[in-house]
Amino acid sequence: MSTPAEQYTESLKKSQQAVVDAIEAWTKSAQSAFTMPTSTLSGEKGTDQVIDQVFDFAEQMLAVQRQFAKNLTAIAASTQSKP
Repeated sequence: MSTPAEQYTESLKKSQQAVVDAIEAWTKSAQSAFTMPTSTLSGEKGTDQVIDQVFDFAEQMLAVQRQFAKNLTAIAASTQSKP
């Protein structure tokens, strides 16, 4: 059985990793959302693509935030349930 200090350290490591994972996912999403060549942005089709990219990016960010919140609550719940 691990000590409270070891449990706290492990929970802290998991929390930090969750933050790192969220930032990495956000960075990848931002890079992919905003790397469209400008030559494809002409006319109505171009504006539709931009709108789709913006909303796709927002959707990805919301999914990352949801997973981040779930990870944090799981970590908090696991540390509270241990004596």
